[in-house]
Amino acid sequence: MQSGWRLYAVMIGLAGLTGTVVALALSGGPRLPSEPQRRPSPSASATASTSPFAEASPSPTPSESSSPTPSASPTDALGAIRPLVFAWRPAGTTAIVETPVGDGLRIVALDPGDGTATPLLDLPSGTEWQLRRDGSAIAFTVRVDALLERTRIAALSLQTGALGWVTPDEPSVSQRSPFWSNDGSVVYYARTSYDRRSDLGIYRVRVDGTNLTQLRPPSQDGEISVVGVTPDGLGLVLERAVVSGVVDVLDLNTRAVRSFVSPPYTSAGERPVGRVDAWRPQRPRALVSFGGPAGGLQLYVWDDLAATPGPSSSASPAPTPPPLVRTAFSLGADWDPTGTRIVAALSASGVSSLVVMGADGQDRTTLAGTEGASRPFWLRAGIVYLNGAGGGASEVRIVAPDGTTAPRTLFSGGITRLTYVTP
Repeated sequence: MQSGWRLYAVMIGLAGLTGTVVALALSGGPRLPSEPQRRPSPSASATASTSPFAEASPSPTPSESSSPTPSASPTDALGAIRPLVFAWRPAGTTAIVETPVGDGLRIVALDPGDGTATPLLDLPSGTEWQLRRDGSAIAFTVRVDALLERTRIAALSLQTGALGWVTPDEPSVSQRSPFWSNDGSVVYYARTSYDRRSDLGIYRVRVDGTNLTQLRPPSQDGEISVVGVTPDGLGLVLERAVVSGVVDVLDLNTRAVRSFVSPPYTSAGERPVGRVDAWRPQRPRALVSFGGPAGGLQLYVWDDLAATPGPSSSASPAPTPPPLVRTAFSLGADWDPTGTRIVAALSASGVSSLVVMGADGQDRTTLAGTEGASRPFWLRAGIVYLNGAGGGASEVRIVAPDGTTAPRTLFSGGITRLTYVTP
């Protein structure tokens, strides 16, 4: 094992000295998913290619594209990345957790069937990351310690071990919130000033570092993050740190922004928030939460493809649909695999529980034994969720959607994030 780590360190050092981009050599393209509500197949209009990194959107014009050749960082920043497994491939839908370890964080894969935990890699504390939808690779931010501080985006193939830079080296720029396209061909990300006060635009780049394209020019909205992709792969979900209570979707074809604005909140000093909890293929697609600490987060179903004016439009916003949940505080929600029912972690008296309901918010059933639940994902194997007391998640559990079996613990320990992948 020690000789294996020395060989891996030599490979990383050579990449840093020569300044070359290490392309991720993945075998085969992404296969059709088994969780259709959030894992649709690529659009039929996607550009055909034999490469597993074929881009699903039109080629950019010369004025907005370049082919960067990133230079090596002054320090071996990639040396802080520690893979813990080689040639890993998920056998099926797999839960992924982030847990603190030492002065960094560890990414762990959990088999929802038998609870087998497979540590994947260790990353420095504060790293922003996202796994490719099929679990074959991970993209993440890397802080470069030098005279002019910055962050860059790198990627690691969990199947081949190839590790390298994806984005160019930009002094004093923070490259943030990497997010894979649905077909796994490109990585979307946001650029801000290193102090994270000034937005510098939204970009996409192929995983080999080529075809860098600006999708949205800099704005006056401060820090912006890429937090999701629509089911058809044609829209980016954006989050604005300064302007709260708004969900934005950037159309990748027209570059227009569709927005859904939170209902007004009158509590003094309250900053309402808006987030997309889950998607399904059929319209209305988006399951979103809006609200704030005083009023709680209310659940809505939003037709993001409907023609509604955004917050900057002079026209009046379209009427807000009635919420599915009015009084309870929502700690996350998800569609079932068929997109017909919803699970939500709801708290009406300080303790949350999982509640299963119809798409109209009716026909509700509270699942016994799920007190303390948050951030549920409804998978075919069951509903996987975080469980914890005192505001901190300490377990990943799974429960049958019909409540016929008691919740089962898959993982214990400090947990800061829960997601999943489907090969």
